[in-house]
Amino acid sequence: MPTVREVTYDLFREHGMTTMFGNPGSTELPMLTEFPDDFDYVLGLQEAAVVGMADGHAQVTGKPTLVNLHTAPGLGNAMGGLFNAQANHSPLVITVGQQVRAQVTMQANLTNRDATRVPHPFVKFSYEPARAEDVPLALAHAIHLASLPPRGPVMVSIPMDDWDVEMDAGQAAHVLARRVTARALPSTLPTCSENELGETSLTSGPHSWTAGVTSGWSGSCAHATFTPPVPTSSCDIHRTCNFASFIELPSILTRFIAGTVARFVR
Repeated sequence: MPTVREVTYDLFREHGMTTMFGNPGSTELPMLTEFPDDFDYVLGLQEAAVVGMADGHAQVTGKPTLVNLHTAPGLGNAMGGLFNAQANHSPLVITVGQQVRAQVTMQANLTNRDATRVPHPFVKFSYEPARAEDVPLALAHAIHLASLPPRGPVMVSIPMDDWDVEMDAGQAAHVLARRVTARALPSTLPTCSENELGETSLTSGPHSWTAGVTSGWSGSCAHATFTPPVPTSSCDIHRTCNFASFIELPSILTRFIAGTVARFVR
């Protein structure tokens, strides 16, 4: 039967994730044992630099990028980089080492006591699998969420004794073959040249849209401009007045509160 390590590297291959950025410690060594020849490990001397390099790699390639960090201290050092990765919508998949499962309850040295809370609020997903056999599936879920717009970093905490655990071959095959898609649009759309654009007008209530598209809204490129409504009836004028009043609501409330306080003071 395949080990968790073998299935995990096969999963990374399936997604084209063969470059790993990291600053490992003792809790990461079991993952890196027998490191595959078709993978590249980019070593950094400090976690903030590691996450920064991975952030740039993800932005350039547009693909989820692997980051390998050392339990609680390493993850803590990476928090500034995680903040930037979140702001840049970079799909980073971060693996963080954890003490062996038998020692976590005792809070032995190198235990990340609350691993899933440490990277908040800078990650989309933070998880520590309940079983060693769940590690590949947890990583597959993390890869999917990192790649789903709006993109962003994710984190999976993995106890160091999980990697040599054997898992069912059928379950391993399911993890590798499983594909999940979403309806969300990509975070950016390519720019169209003027000769590629045809015009389509859509009208809904008082709001009109003019859109240039190729092959409809699901085409390879699209742009849209919004034309504000022009009041053409008393109803539209009334709606516009209500909107203007809504904008002034904070100042109206301030004057009301000030007047009420003044009456009580007198």
